[in-house]
Amino acid sequence: MSEEPQSAISATAQPPITSEPLATANSVQGYHVPITSMADHNQPSRWRWFGINCLAFVISGILYPILTITFLFAIGSINVQLPLIDNQRALKPNLFVLLSIPVFITIYIASLIQRAAINEDFKRWAWSLNSATAGTLTFITVGYQIISRDSISTLSSYLWLIFFIFGFTSSAISWVQWRELRHVVDNAWQWVLITIITWTGLGTLILGAGISYGLQALIRR
Repeated sequence: MSEEPQSAISATAQPPITSEPLATANSVQGYHVPITSMADHNQPSRWRWFGINCLAFVISGILYPILTITFLFAIGSINVQLPLIDNQRALKPNLFVLLSIPVFITIYIASLIQRAAINEDFKRWAWSLNSATAGTLTFITVGYQIISRDSISTLSSYLWLIFFIFGFTSSAISWVQWRELRHVVDNAWQWVLITIITWTGLGTLILGAGISYGLQALIRR
């Protein structure tokens, strides 16, 4: 009887072990989904936000005095108010409210400058109009409450006046702007902090401490 070769299964009682090709990047076993980081396209640089607020502050510091003087000359307020200089209680609040018109124009223009820091698209007129309205109303309310109480008797009280006016006004403006930014920019609350710190800090330092130091130097002479 001729012998036939036994199969691999009958000889070893186990299935044959066959070598398989190693997994490569092109095989199914070696395929991995690459991990990619999404670009934060709608998150501008914080330094850009800070810089644009500094620019808006500088332009506002130049623009507001020009608008105020022009406005006073235009309506003839200088000739009308000077004879009433003795009635300080009636003059201060009225003059303060009167000068709020240049404040509105200044804030409106400053908000347009701030808008340049945001690349996302939203209504420019709503951004500027709401910012100017909120800022002017806060400016009138806070300033009127302080001035009407005749609390500005020293340079220190003047410094606190500047601090509170800039602090509350910038807070109101940045809150209104945040309501627009939160829909198009990530972490829009950081815009609020940067705006408040920039305007309150520069306003208190330059218009507060700077003018106070200048007045003290004139008094000493």
